[in-house]
Amino acid sequence: MKILLASYFPFPHVGGVNRYIDTLKKELEENGHHVDILAHHQDMRTIYKYSHIRDEFGRSLTGREIDKTTNSHEKRLTIKDVIDHQMFQYFERHLPGTDPAIRWREVERYTFEVSAALLDLQNYDVIHTQDILSTRALSRAKPHHIPLVATIHGILATEYIHSGAIASKESLKWKYAAAEEYVGHMSSDATIVPTRWQKKILGGEYGVHPDKLTVLPYALDLPPFLTRFDFEPYPPLTANQQAGGRLIIACPARLVPEKDHKTLIEALRIVKERESNFVCWLIGDGKLRDELEMQAKKSGVWDHLVFFGDRYDVEALLKLSDIVALASIQDMHPYTLMEAQVAGKPCVASDAGGIPEVVCHEETGLIFQTGNSVQLAESLIRLLTNQELRFTLGMNAAGRARIRFSSKTMFEKTMGIYVQAIERKKHGSEEGREQPDLSGKHGLVSKRIDRSGKAESIFSFDIDPAKFDAAQWSTVLKRVPPDYSIPDPAFIKTLTE
Repeated sequence: MKILLASYFPFPHVGGVNRYIDTLKKELEENGHHVDILAHHQDMRTIYKYSHIRDEFGRSLTGREIDKTTNSHEKRLTIKDVIDHQMFQYFERHLPGTDPAIRWREVERYTFEVSAALLDLQNYDVIHTQDILSTRALSRAKPHHIPLVATIHGILATEYIHSGAIASKESLKWKYAAAEEYVGHMSSDATIVPTRWQKKILGGEYGVHPDKLTVLPYALDLPPFLTRFDFEPYPPLTANQQAGGRLIIACPARLVPEKDHKTLIEALRIVKERESNFVCWLIGDGKLRDELEMQAKKSGVWDHLVFFGDRYDVEALLKLSDIVALASIQDMHPYTLMEAQVAGKPCVASDAGGIPEVVCHEETGLIFQTGNSVQLAESLIRLLTNQELRFTLGMNAAGRARIRFSSKTMFEKTMGIYVQAIERKKHGSEEGREQPDLSGKHGLVSKRIDRSGKAESIFSFDIDPAKFDAAQWSTVLKRVPPDYSIPDPAFIKTLTE
C-alpha cells in the first residue's frame, strides 16, 4: 500500500503523537508499505510532504513544501494571504461578531486544505490523519475515492475547558470547539481512539456515534526499547543524583500543570512522615520547575527529590527505579506508564482520562483519585514497605504490557482497519461527509459543480479581486475536488445557529 500519514500539528515534535507516527511508520515500512508524511514544520510557517525513497545508498529524502506565511506587504501573495484577506472580508460583511480566534482557526484550516491539495493527494491507497483539524481538512481536500482513516489523540475541546482557554460552555468559542470535535471525528471513513474513556466522552458529550469509533491502544517498538533498557545511564549519575541505597520513585513527565507534580510533592511530604527510605527522580523539564523546586524546599522533601531535567536515557533510569508515579490531572494513554510496565515496574497513577486502561488497579499497579495527595501517599507507602507487592505488580505489568502494547499488535489491527475502509470505499460509502447546503444564506452562493469554472468560484461568496491572483488559483482549482469550496458550510452552520 501507499499510505499518507498526515497531521496539522508540527512533525517531528516532542510528545505521544510523534511516537505514534514513528512507531506506525516503522512497522508499515518493515512490512513493505510506502509511507509519506504531511505536516507543518516546527515553526508552523510551512506545510510539507516528504518520503524516504530507496536508492543505492539506502534512502534519500524527497518532498515539497508550501510557504504559508502572510506577505501582505509584498507583491507575491501566498495561499494564506488570499484566504486570510477574503475570509476577513466575508466575516466583516456577513458574520461581524465572530471571535477573532475562530476566524484565525478557519483561515488556518483552509490554508492547510489548499496546501495539502497542492502537495498532491492522488495515488494513495489510504490517508491516515492524526487530529480533528487535519481529518476535516483532508476529508474536503482529498480525492473522494481515497479512504480516510483518523487516529484522534485527544479531545481538544475538553482540554480548552480544563486549561481555561474557553471559560464558558455558553460561549460561541465552545460551540465552535464542540463542532470541531464532532465534525472532525465524523469526517473519516474510520476513526481510531486509544482508550474506551475517550470513546465514552465523545459519545456522551459530543454526540459522536460509538459505531464510528474503534479503540486501539498505543504501542511501543519493544526490541529497541528493551535494548536501551539494558544501557547504563548516560551521562553517568552524579553523586547528588544517586539513590544511596534508598528506593527510587521515578516520575518521567514534563514539568507542566497537567502532570500535577504539585500533588506528587505534597504526597511525598506525607510519605516522609512515615517512611523516609526513598528518593523521587523527576525526569523531564518544563515551565513549572522553579515553582516545584520552591514547593519541595518549603515542604521539607528537597533532600528526597532529584530534578534531572530532560534526559535521553529514560529507559536506563527506569531500570534503576523501583516504582513509577504519575499524578496527571488529564492524560489519554501515557507512554510513560506503558514503558514503565514493559520494564516491569509497578505504577502508581491517577484515574485521569484513559490511565485506568493502561494501569490495572491492584494487578499491574495502584490507581488513586486525581488530585488526592493522601491517596497517592498511601499507595506509595504500600509499595515502599512491601517488596513482595512491588515484585508481583511489576511481573504482572511486564507480562500484560509486552503483548497489549506491542507495535506488532498495533500494526496488525491498524492494517485491518485500513482494509475495511478500502472495502467500504469500493462500495461507494461516503459516511461522515457533512456538507449542509447554505446556498443563498449568510452571503454564500451556489456550490461549484465542476472544474471548468473560474478560479474565484472556489470561494462561495463574492471576493475582493484586488487581492486575488487568478493564475495562481487556477492551479488550485485543478487540484481540489470538484465540490470543494471555501468556507466549510459545516462550520458556517455552527456560527450562524
